[in-house]
Order: sequence, then C-alpha cells, then structure tokens
Amino acid sequence: CNTTEGGMAEHFCWTSGEEGCTPLAREVGTCGITTYTTARDPLYQYFESPFTGGLQFFDGCPVFIPKSALRCAFNRTLEVSDRLVGNVFGAAGRCFRTDNTGASTGLVQSGVSSSGSPFRCLEARCRGSGTRLEFRPHGADVWVPCPTDGSAGNVSAPSGFSGTIRCPAAVEICADSTLWVSDDPTAAPVGNGTTAAPSSTSVATTATGTSGPTTTTAGGASPPDTVTATFGGAVTATPVPTVSAVRIQAQFASRLALGQIDGDRLSTIAEALVQ
Repeated sequence: CNTTEGGMAEHFCWTSGEEGCTPLAREVGTCGITTYTTARDPLYQYFESPFTGGLQFFDGCPVFIPKSALRCAFNRTLEVSDRLVGNVFGAAGRCFRTDNTGASTGLVQSGVSSSGSPFRCLEARCRGSGTRLEFRPHGADVWVPCPTDGSAGNVSAPSGFSGTIRCPAAVEICADSTLWVSDDPTAAPVGNGTTAAPSSTSVATTATGTSGPTTTTAGGASPPDTVTATFGGAVTATPVPTVSAVRIQAQFASRLALGQIDGDRLSTIAEALVQ
C-alpha cells in the first residue's frame, strides 16, 4: 500500500477539505476528517488533538469520501464544463489526478484555461490481464497508455488537450476485472462511459456544471478561443499527525486481512457516504 514517496497510499489524507481519489478511484472525494465530541481511543489517534480523526469504520484513518457531483463510475449527463476538462462518467469512469504547467490547473482542452481542482473523471481500461492501464478523456480519439510496466507515473495529455495525467499503479484500478479488454488493438471500449469523438459544434455559452467548474466561453471556435473554468472549494488546515503514516496503513490493512472489509464492501461504504 505504500505507493507514494511519503510511504502512504494516495487515498489517505491529512487536510480537511483536501481533494483526492477515493480508495477504488470510482469517485473524486474530499478528506473525511471529523471533530468528535469525545476523545478517540489512543490506538486510533493520528492527530495532535484526541478529538480529531477519520471515520470510525476505518479505525479513524482519514480517507477521501466521495463528492456527489464527481462520482466517476456512475452515469450522469455531461455539462459543457465537464467536456472542456475531459470528464467522463459511466461504468468505466475512474478518478485521476492531473496537472498543468501553464496558467491552467489540471487537464483541459487546448485553448481552455482553468483554475481549481486538478482531479478528473476519465475513462479507463486495462490490458494484459489487468497489468497495463490506459485512459481516455472525453473528446479524445486515442487511448493513452500509462507506464507499460504497471507502475505509477506521469504521462502527457493526448492531442487536443494540455496538461499531464498522474497514472496510479495499474493494480490500483485494474484489480477490477470489468475494465479488462483484449490485447487486440482493435478492442472496443469497455463499460458505458460517455466518451465521444471530438465534436465540430461550436461552443458559445456560459454554463455552471454541478461537477464543480464554471466555464465561460468567448468566440465561436471549437475549441473556443478563450475559456475560463473556475472551481470552488476552500481548504482548511488541520493538526499535523503525530504518528507514522505506516501505522495508518497497518490499521487499514488489518481490516482487509481479517476479512472485515473487501473491495466490494469498501466501494459500497464509500458510495453510501456521498456528501
């Protein structure tokens, strides 16, 4: 589970309001840190304040809890703002962190600028019996391969988009065999994600999407000449944890090892906790 440089899996978090991918990458979530009215058991305390911690079910481990508007693996109608940042919603939709070295934050269509959340819902599929992960943003006509050895790493956005995409280790997403496809390069997309070929229809509107970004377009070209996407969401700091992240991993892993929770159960719990 220690997949990041700090020794902590990416679905664990320390800051209230922080965004990230939920444990199965089926949703974009916010850090589930709570202030309790009674002190936590010392075995499950990870913050300076004994009243601060994550959900009780996870032994107080702080994890990302799904946001209702960014449930990647569930169908919903795409807003204009979703299309401009490549979001896909459907059975094959998965959460990815993206970045951008320009004025924008995260993956965007070429000619579009954005600020706010760098997390996107992208269509995913797996090759090599789940050992190689690929993804595709809405509007892209090619699948983008993540590192072929199945490791985590950054890859460039496909043609028509700007930014980079952070690929998780293939095992984190490809453990779900419903995403597996044949190694035949002509294999059809999986799931029922809403990715479509780029549209030649011009965009000249202002739209506020329930998924977070608010986009304003100027000009009639496609992609638009000037687009600004603004995301909301304040981030507030919480006390610095007092114990090693490895301890959180051990607590969480023990629940898995004892059969108290499995992947399907975890997904069900996460979905029930949608804000």
